[in-house]
Amino acid sequence: IRYKGDQEIGAVSWARLRQFADGRREIERPRYEGDRQGRPFVVTADRGVLQAPGAGTDPNQLPEETRLVGHVEFREQNGMTILAQEATFHESSGTLDVPGPVTFSDGKVSGGGVGALYDRQLQVLTLRDQSRVTMAPGAGGGGGFTGTSKTMLVNRQTHFLQMDGGATIVRERETLAADNTQVRLTDANDGVTLMQLRGH
Repeated sequence: IRYKGDQEIGAVSWARLRQFADGRREIERPRYEGDRQGRPFVVTADRGVLQAPGAGTDPNQLPEETRLVGHVEFREQNGMTILAQEATFHESSGTLDVPGPVTFSDGKVSGGGVGALYDRQLQVLTLRDQSRVTMAPGAGGGGGFTGTSKTMLVNRQTHFLQMDGGATIVRERETLAADNTQVRLTDANDGVTLMQLRGH
């Protein structure tokens, strides 16, 4: 159990821990449960690689960075789920840095890419390459779309998508293309309220 003053801020558990001569530690089936600002989240993986503890520190203290390998899952209680095979979790900021393929889902919105950073404090997911996003159709079968671009920013607080680098959006009756596209979603993330296309 982890505390900040008298307040419980999270819990860390694992199935097995190995300590190596160089100070490196590996944990099997790590699970980190955190609750910052009343928004619980859980991070799990097959294995975690911990940097060696610093001089004079508690050897059981979770380091600032933990490399996660195999079936990495970052799940927010309010809907966002991120899946990858490798990532680095930064404990103090609650951020997840993914170097390779990644997928995400958040209600009717889902997608993925190659390379990503999720900033939990800002509620922003940045996809670095080969980005894609899908909005599932509404109850009447309309309103859905698929989008692709080189990079993409998904802002969960403002319900906003920023697509840069050959942005293309395919809707039920049309295809839209531009260098850069901004998409504003409804508060429920179940439809589009505005699109701005810029460049070509």
